[in-house]
Amino acid sequence: MMNRGSILSQHVDIESQGNLLMDGTGNAPEQGLGGGRTVNGVGLGAGHGGYGGSLKVDVKGGDSYGSLYSPTHLGSGGGNGNGNGGYGGGVLRWINAESFYVDGLIDVSGSSGNGGHAGGGSGGSVMIRTLNFSGHGEVRVNGGNGAGNGHGGAGGRIAVRAAWKYDFPGYLRSVGGDGNVPGAAGTVYVEETARGPQYAKIKYTHLGASVPHVYAAHTLLKVDGEDIHAAIHSDRYLVPWIYTIVQGGSMEEDGKPGLEYEFDEARITRHANIRFFHPTRDGEPNAEVLSNTTVVIVHKFLGDQTGKIHIRREQQLFVEYLQNPSNETNAPCSFRVDVGAELLMPSRSRLLALVHGSKECWSGGRSLDCTRRRCCVLSTAQTALIEKWDEASCHKPWRVWILKHHHYA
Repeated sequence: MMNRGSILSQHVDIESQGNLLMDGTGNAPEQGLGGGRTVNGVGLGAGHGGYGGSLKVDVKGGDSYGSLYSPTHLGSGGGNGNGNGGYGGGVLRWINAESFYVDGLIDVSGSSGNGGHAGGGSGGSVMIRTLNFSGHGEVRVNGGNGAGNGHGGAGGRIAVRAAWKYDFPGYLRSVGGDGNVPGAAGTVYVEETARGPQYAKIKYTHLGASVPHVYAAHTLLKVDGEDIHAAIHSDRYLVPWIYTIVQGGSMEEDGKPGLEYEFDEARITRHANIRFFHPTRDGEPNAEVLSNTTVVIVHKFLGDQTGKIHIRREQQLFVEYLQNPSNETNAPCSFRVDVGAELLMPSRSRLLALVHGSKECWSGGRSLDCTRRRCCVLSTAQTALIEKWDEASCHKPWRVWILKHHHYA
């Protein structure tokens, strides 16, 4: 049994009954960068791709760590409680020259807590580089379950970087472990180049048309909560506290320090809660050398309207704002936008879910169409084109509030 696997190969074929198991081979209970703790006899979940499970906002589970693009860390151990916390998952780094075919199972998950309200361990890391990636199997880095009143561990991180073609209808899973409060989902990142010439063209960044960048690869961010956090998305808990953390952004190419995330496609589904890492908000020790602004650009945004994205101070999120030819979008999820943050969307936006926040800045929007039971836009801070909106409509008997302008429909 190994906990750190580094493999070089020419061809890979994992058949339908084949298993590569590295689950529970990571950090011991309460160890690791995101190790859980014991609070009042209850084990908190370990963190990795997001926060470990915990009962209250002010009593955090294990912290997040690691890179979305190149995950290399072991999973962390869950809090012991009065039992034995789960172990974290291992690390698998696989560099393959040609075809990588998975019909079986690669499991690098965290293990579950054992007795005495123990917390679950967090999932590990899988990093695969290959020419082609295909098959119908499963790769998973799930968090371990909590025992009794113990909390679940967070999912780990998966990155599949195909130098040519990604054709994998199987499962890439990084869900949090179940428990009194489940752990956060982890992250899945997929990269490929065989998407046609439209993904090998110039894309202009938020810096303007004078700063073109040529991209050859299609990049996908996927966070799937698998509905284990549905309870904390109820009306009672409009602001969740268990988040997946997307981190590992690139430095800006004009030489100025900063963090930037750009995805051709993002899929946020089944009650996933997302935050983007910011060094001055997430305890980075060298934060003073980095820019004050984190920029997130998503060219195509997909979701089932159950998830939430939290944009924090000194962060900007561009939602289909640069590349949308129709200049309109259906919001894929809910947004929480803090004071000092900015959400930029096409001029016509259909909100199929809640938009809620604290003194947010909404830019670029001229038309708001709310098509679900409640839509609350708290635009009490500075705004861009919001003062010149053409319409703010709502399908009766539902409601829309735009508090800055005291408009009620």
